[in-house]
Amino acid sequence: CETNISLDFMTGFTNGDILEISTSERRFFAKYGTHYASVEAAENVAFPNSKDRLEIAVNLMNMSERYNIKAGDQISVKKATIIAGILRYNSSELVDNIIAGIKLRMNERGFKEGINISYIEKNANGDIANFPDLIQEMNTAGTDLLIPVSTPASQAAVQFVPQDIPIVYTYVTSPEFAGIVNKRLNVTGLSDATNFDDYLGFVNELLPEIKNAGRIYNPNEPNSAYSQGRFLELGPFYGITYHNQEVFEQSEIESAFNSIINTEADAILIAADNTMNLGFKGLAELSSGSKIPLIGDSYENASDGALTSISVDYDLLASSTGNTVSNVILGVKADDIPIQRFPTSVITLNQKTADKIEFTFPQSILNKAKHIIE
Repeated sequence: CETNISLDFMTGFTNGDILEISTSERRFFAKYGTHYASVEAAENVAFPNSKDRLEIAVNLMNMSERYNIKAGDQISVKKATIIAGILRYNSSELVDNIIAGIKLRMNERGFKEGINISYIEKNANGDIANFPDLIQEMNTAGTDLLIPVSTPASQAAVQFVPQDIPIVYTYVTSPEFAGIVNKRLNVTGLSDATNFDDYLGFVNELLPEIKNAGRIYNPNEPNSAYSQGRFLELGPFYGITYHNQEVFEQSEIESAFNSIINTEADAILIAADNTMNLGFKGLAELSSGSKIPLIGDSYENASDGALTSISVDYDLLASSTGNTVSNVILGVKADDIPIQRFPTSVITLNQKTADKIEFTFPQSILNKAKHIIE
């Protein structure tokens, strides 16, 4: 769409600026560049054309169709100040790192905090009853897009966020199982789902003689309930019997651990559980004190004292989330972006814990480890 805005009016703008463009019907964002390919495919761009006029376009797509712009329509252009909401279920080092990775990637894409984007962060502190009020606060603040981090936050977002606000969820084990998919329009997301064949294959390689495994999980978390179902489904194929303990809050973990110890479990397996992540350091201390291997599903689990973990690449998850958020801000329809999933391949070993419990890692595991904590 060619405008009649000459370059004389664009002297205050530089390449890479994020522009807010308004018509009589809507507002949207575009990156100020030099040509169509200044942005990724399907993203909005604005640039001076061969007539030294401002042109607004969609790279490899149609700007007029996307925003119903017609000849003669009036537009206004200014530098953007985008408000992105970040909604989390609880506090954990893993979630902190994911959010930091999202912001880092968005900064690389030209979304500079304090310059053209600001973040409103809300934390439910482990209580899902807090979500409606937190979301209302972000709606009142005028958020342009919401990024829920975790399954409970994402479930609340698709229920309470107005449909005209795009949602890009992340750190969700199974969007389908959690009821997020097809709940509403204008939503996409990224899954950190563990491939449980990969997980249990790794456990068998680490502990070839394993027969019994302890499982502590919160059945009220859809992500955790989904994972428990996958463990039970695949356990017979790997010759593993589970001793299961349900917990509903962090304070119950020690009691659940003591019950598992009485079963003489060969290891404790933890995956996709926010409650367990909150209490992981305490569980790791109990496990090392009893010299029982504890296996998690994130680098942070191993850093908190688990013997080892195998996970998706959470740095890649965070970076990919930031890139997807950038796509959506620049006009890509959230519903057109498929759910993104990642391999379960990142192995972290904690040598300090191995020394405490007198465990020797197989050489095959050492060869594949991405991180070794010493």
